Amino acid sequence: MKKWISRALFCSALFLTGCGGRKLCTLTSFQFQRHTTKKNLVENEELNVYNFQDAYYILDRIPGSLAGAEDMDRCYLVSNEVAEYIMGMASDRKQG
Repeated sequence: MKKWISRALFCSALFLTGCGGRKLCTLTSFQFQRHTTKKNLVENEELNVYNFQDAYYILDRIPGSLAGAEDMDRCYLVSNEVAEYIMGMASDRKQG
């Protein structure tokens, strides 16, 4: 029960204040702007990997500007393997 409460509090802190835990990396994806003849790249999704109390969390942010709505934020608890994979992808993007 204690772990569940701390995880819920961490996700609440991310949503309400934008802070909590240690941010390890950010991975942003882009897409072409829809419903226009101009092919501008716009942000599609942003994954932020955090470490908090020896666990990894992902804050997944989808900007609402694509649909004319508010940003959508979701928080996930993920395994070490998933976090390492995403951090590896972010590292690969920086290098190449």
